[in-house]
Amino acid sequence: MKKIIFLFIAVSLTISCKNNTETKPKTTNTQKQPEKETVKDCSREVAFGDTSFCLPKVTGWVECYENPKVKQRFDPFDTSNNTTLAYYLSNETYKNIAKLNEPTFTFDNYYKVYAPNQAKNKKMTIDEMKQVVNMMSSSFISKTMEETNEELQKKGVTLTQPILLEKYQPQSNASSVVLLMSLNVGTETTIMAMEMTATVLKDRLVFIAYYLNYKDEKTIKELKKNSDFFIQQFNQSNK
Repeated sequence: MKKIIFLFIAVSLTISCKNNTETKPKTTNTQKQPEKETVKDCSREVAFGDTSFCLPKVTGWVECYENPKVKQRFDPFDTSNNTTLAYYLSNETYKNIAKLNEPTFTFDNYYKVYAPNQAKNKKMTIDEMKQVVNMMSSSFISKTMEETNEELQKKGVTLTQPILLEKYQPQSNASSVVLLMSLNVGTETTIMAMEMTATVLKDRLVFIAYYLNYKDEKTIKELKKNSDFFIQQFNQSNK
C-alpha cells in the first residue's frame, strides 16, 4: 500500500505541469487508423532502470524526444518525479519542428510516454496498477459529457481542475481515464482533452498521455480512438 501511495503522488503531479503553451485549436490528425496491426520495428529503444522498452513506429506520429527542440519545448514542464521516455508528435507538427519553440506556433495531437521513478526496478502487478488509477481518478471531479457541455456553454467558463469524463480498460493490462482541463495563457483559455493510460509492460508501470484541443464531443471519440490505437501498438512492441 505504501508503494501505491508514493506512485499516486508521483503520477498526480504530472497533471499540474503539462505544457501550458498550447493555446489555439488546430486541425487534428483524423486519418483512419487500422484496428489491428502488429508493430515490430522500433523507432528506438529506451531504458528505464533495469528494463528497456521498444518505442514503436506508429503511423501518423513521429517519436522525436531526442530532438533538442523537443526537449527545449517540453522539459521545463516535466516533473522530476517521473522519467520521460518518449514524445510522439503528429506528422503535421513534425514537418514544422523548426518552429516548435516559436511563441506563435501552437499544436496538439501528441503523446507523452513516461514512468514514475518510484516504480523503477520494481515489479508491478495489474491489480496494483488499477489501484493507482483508482486513487488518481478519485482526485478529479467526475461529470457526464452533458453536464460538462452545459458548463462550457456558459460565458467565461474555465475548468478549475481536471474533469473526469470516463474511465475504461482499452487492454487487459491497461486502464485509461479521459479528462478535460483548462490551459490559461495570458488572456486566452484553451480546453484540452487528455487521455491518461496506465499500463503494465514487462512487469513495469508505464504511463501514456495523449492530448487534443477540445472542440466538441467528436474530439472525445477521436481521442479514444487514437489513444487505443497507440496503446495497442505499444503493447505489441513490448511483449
